[in-house]
Amino acid sequence: MKNFISKLNYHNAIAILAGALLLCYLAFLNTYPLVYFDSGTYIDSGFKNFFPIDRPVFYGWFIRHISMCVSLWFVVFLQGIICSYLIFRTIKALTGSTGLYIKFFSIIAVLVLCSAVSQKVSILTPDIFTPFVFMSILVLVIDDELKKIEKISISVILFYSIIVHNSHAYILILFFLIAFLLCVFKKQNLFKITYKKALIIFAIFISALITVPTTNYFLSGHFKFSRGGTVFLMGKLIANGIVEDYLKDNCGKHNFTLCPYKDGQLRHLDFLWDWQRSPLYKTGGWDANELEYSYMINDMLTSPKYLNLFLINSFQQSIAQFFNYAIIVSEENPEQLYESSPYFNLKMHLPHELNNFIASSQNRKLLNYTYLNKRHELLMIFCFAASGLIFLVKQIRASVSNKLKSAIALLYLFLIANATVCATVSFIVPRYQNRISWLLILLILLVIFELPFFKKYYSKVDC
Repeated sequence: MKNFISKLNYHNAIAILAGALLLCYLAFLNTYPLVYFDSGTYIDSGFKNFFPIDRPVFYGWFIRHISMCVSLWFVVFLQGIICSYLIFRTIKALTGSTGLYIKFFSIIAVLVLCSAVSQKVSILTPDIFTPFVFMSILVLVIDDELKKIEKISISVILFYSIIVHNSHAYILILFFLIAFLLCVFKKQNLFKITYKKALIIFAIFISALITVPTTNYFLSGHFKFSRGGTVFLMGKLIANGIVEDYLKDNCGKHNFTLCPYKDGQLRHLDFLWDWQRSPLYKTGGWDANELEYSYMINDMLTSPKYLNLFLINSFQQSIAQFFNYAIIVSEENPEQLYESSPYFNLKMHLPHELNNFIASSQNRKLLNYTYLNKRHELLMIFCFAASGLIFLVKQIRASVSNKLKSAIALLYLFLIANATVCATVSFIVPRYQNRISWLLILLILLVIFELPFFKKYYSKVDC
């Protein structure tokens, strides 16, 4: 870390650290890092060194080693530093050094007050790494002033950001596919990316794809990208009603373990997480059912009838997910006391932090995101409208730099890929989209800062 900071301008380093503290605002307000239902599994997998059936182990390791088994505050602080650094580099790469500090702190302030960025930095889940994926790629592609140490650092951030969450690889596959099709059919090489840069990003991506199943193999004996992917997809197909139709059509020919539930019972169960009532657990659990569920899914997705239903549902739900970015306490940070996974695993692995965790605002039900959500909703509406003006009104389009226009276009591809993947393999959940929606606010604010009316006020300030 010292070598990295020494390569930066001293004032830039101070600005990045100050930005990181601002980004941790909600953790300070909570008096302890925020947690989610999944945080307990991440903590446990990192400290016990096992590969969970439903997620990678890498964020668990991140928690274990960055906390140094002392405090989870260190995890939040590092997430803040990485986020602050990538925002700083993104601003500099897109708009230069003129008025850099003014733009940086103004944007950080707006993002903290009007988006989910502080909540994502302050929580012990890998959601904040999703925007890290986009910003890392963006900076590597457009910033020609990066020093060697910074290129290496951002490449490492990109690599680790890909492997901490199962969805990131699928999001990038769809993102790259759409970008490639634009290049081929629309002759749109956004940023005119060189083969060398494309090769570097591709190499990082392939390395990540190899790392996940290899690590899984050494820890669990399964050379798979995700041990629980089949069950997750089955849960999605059940929620959409496709499995119910399939069972009615096929239980006369096959004796599936789900056949006793073919008359609609599955829709009224939490298939993935109801340990007492779900047939998933009554018939042996995730591993025991994988072979049968794989056969059923393959049969459904190769049948025109069920495939059409799946695609129609995916399309409709992807649109819904794209515009579902609310910040709601009950969805993001409900109370996590006593019988919860975060409480149990903190008690087991970091018992000296348990009292601070219990006394947090989250666990005293004092958090309220109502006004934050209202500000976020209004600002997102403004950003969507501004995006439309940038691309549809010729005079406005001409006044915005090609770099910013290309960055906004790429971000929309990323937003679409994120919504499509999450809605297709999981459920419509606001946090999936609000973890990256703030990136649009960042880019639209940069467009505003580049307008002559605003630029004249900081044009003499150099960094």
